[in-house]
Amino acid sequence: MKLRIFGAASMNEVMAQVREQLGGDAIILSTQTDPDGHVRVTAAAGEVAGEVAEDVAGAAGDGNPVADPLPIIRRALVAHGVDDSLGDILLEAAHDHRHSKMTCAVAFAAALDSCLTFAPLPETPDRPIMLVGPPGAGKTVTVAKLAARAHLAGLSVRVIGADTVKAGGFAQLQQLAEALRIGLRKAEDPEELRTAIAGSNGGDLVIVDSFGVNPFESDDIDRLKQLLAVANLEPVLVIPAGLDTVDAAEIATAFASLGCHRAIITRLDLARRFGSLLAAAHASRLALSDVSVSPNIGDGLRSLNPVGLARLLLPAELHANTAPREAENR
Repeated sequence: MKLRIFGAASMNEVMAQVREQLGGDAIILSTQTDPDGHVRVTAAAGEVAGEVAEDVAGAAGDGNPVADPLPIIRRALVAHGVDDSLGDILLEAAHDHRHSKMTCAVAFAAALDSCLTFAPLPETPDRPIMLVGPPGAGKTVTVAKLAARAHLAGLSVRVIGADTVKAGGFAQLQQLAEALRIGLRKAEDPEELRTAIAGSNGGDLVIVDSFGVNPFESDDIDRLKQLLAVANLEPVLVIPAGLDTVDAAEIATAFASLGCHRAIITRLDLARRFGSLLAAAHASRLALSDVSVSPNIGDGLRSLNPVGLARLLLPAELHANTAPREAENR
């Protein structure tokens, strides 16, 4: 087996390198997007045996590259409720790969990469992050998952609870903080939030849990702006899968106007159609960051890349060995 690692600024550029150096029969073994957006692909040419071959072949259906992935991709877009305008954009992007003898997942991934942005949260952000989003999106649970992931990686974590509206929200964070022995502070107002952030003592990861915001209600927007103004925070949108595509696009666009650059998708395990995910990312230009794939706090948040998203969108029978949790960078 001839195994090579390729790197470039986008999936399309990486795939061009793979085809040039390994040929059209190359098999993609893994992809990874670095925090700076650089894409790395591990590809193999020649005979690939065992479980690795079986897993990779799942993305192509019968284990071989397809002559024309467009009909399969078109059916997947329709099945997920992607509107015609966005569907046409993705199909046009995939058209360049229709005769490249690559798997459907990789051809679809190249199209997604050319139309959407992917930017997983770094392990150690250079500024505190504040999770924002509509009520019930799963912000507090996502805070818990981010904190648990960082703690298990050996990083220092500080959590600040600024959600003084939802009953029981801070108590939920207290239970997590006690279990993981991580720092937790409560901020009742913008000034307390400023003090809490200043006292975080340079933790590797500082996470602020904010209150649920109706992005179409001016009072909610004004309150959120007051919190965001107290420090150099990165607001990260938390939005659930399974919404109406138009609603998702409008919600994401509203939060993008407040300074969000990334979106974490929750409830991926409870949804079966993901057109709203594509609509939100495309309309708002937010980067897809991480996805929540299970209710398990310790193992429920994964980074998203174009190949993972493509496999998630394609029919299950094309990759029976690829579970939804493989939407992450490993």
